[in-house]
Amino acid sequence: MSRGWNSDNADGVNSAGLFTTNGFKAFQIDTEADTYTPPATPPAEQEDQFDTWDYWADGSYDPNKYWPSHVMPKSANVVYNSPTIVNKSQSGVKYTRAGGHTKWRLEVEYPPMVAEDFKLFAAIAQAAHGQSIPFFFKLRRDDGTNILWKDWYKSASTTTPRWLATTEAGSSIWSLGGFQSNEANVFESGEVVISSPNENGYLHTILTPQSANIYGEVKLRSSLPLRDTVYQWTEIFKDPFHAVVSLDSDNFEYTVDTKGYYYVSVAFDLDDWK
Repeated sequence: MSRGWNSDNADGVNSAGLFTTNGFKAFQIDTEADTYTPPATPPAEQEDQFDTWDYWADGSYDPNKYWPSHVMPKSANVVYNSPTIVNKSQSGVKYTRAGGHTKWRLEVEYPPMVAEDFKLFAAIAQAAHGQSIPFFFKLRRDDGTNILWKDWYKSASTTTPRWLATTEAGSSIWSLGGFQSNEANVFESGEVVISSPNENGYLHTILTPQSANIYGEVKLRSSLPLRDTVYQWTEIFKDPFHAVVSLDSDNFEYTVDTKGYYYVSVAFDLDDWK
């Protein structure tokens, strides 16, 4: 029901603008087109726009936060550390309790480089604020060639299978789908993939080799339990492109010879965003 005022002298409205009867009323409202045009950015303001790499100000995720890759390492050393509490009895019996996780460490050695190539390494090492800020480390050359875990990747019909069910932290059993029906050997033992967050750069190692069933699904075991819950339909990534790392020391050391060549070896802890 409506009873109100109307400035138009329309049917059913008296000279004072009051509806003469109660009842439902319908109104047509015509809107004007939005003709607003924002003002152009003043030239002085245009000249004050700079990319200051603000993503290096904290330890949160940012896709641009990469360790330099314009010079590739000439060698790498990977260390897997699995903490274990060990006690030995007087009779020589060894009692152990596993810590339930493995910490990965990556050490890379670079070829001699000139100052022009080296100075970006020096800048990023300091931008990382010691061990406090994580960043990406590329596992491939800029041309796409693998440099770490090379040839550990098993080719399959998809490189991004998905979790078939939400899986809680602590589980080592993975149920994945997205392969072709009865596809053979979609995973190999020792294959490294990117999946749920952990303290090893999101990298996980597959323990059991598997082929897909008639529905294109596999069930396998990882070498270690999940550190975080994974939700249904989340992708995993075979043939990983990068890992999340942080510097393993507050010190960054390098050597320069009399000919102006710079020598550096850098160690990283595989890590997670803060």
